[in-house]
Amino acid sequence: MLIDLFGDNKSTRYAASFQTSRTPDSVITQQVGLKTYVAGVVINRQRPKTSTGVTFLTLEDETGSINIIVWKRTAMAQMDALVKARLLMVYGEIDKDDEGRIAHVIAHRLIDLTSHLEGLESPSRDFH
Repeated sequence: MLIDLFGDNKSTRYAASFQTSRTPDSVITQQVGLKTYVAGVVINRQRPKTSTGVTFLTLEDETGSINIIVWKRTAMAQMDALVKARLLMVYGEIDKDDEGRIAHVIAHRLIDLTSHLEGLESPSRDFH
């Protein structure tokens, strides 16, 4: 995922500097086990009681969204980034369901990029 926060491709170039970065639509075409970087705004965090400590994240950028699986061991080691980041880069490996139709990334490293949001004006979309 590449996020153009500033409208001038600065953040896209930043994420693209990681040669293995992917957008949501390209993750599905990649092979299982491929190591990659994805980044996006954290739109969802879930840790269901039945998940035995697994946390599920959804990241989103202008190209779409991607689901991230964070195993308990990774979560415990990187808890600050996991619970505080609003903009997150994840290094991990691509995984898919048995049919290969749904892709997600299993996280190995979480990188908090929230500081890149400073000064970004984000007007709300109010519907009346």
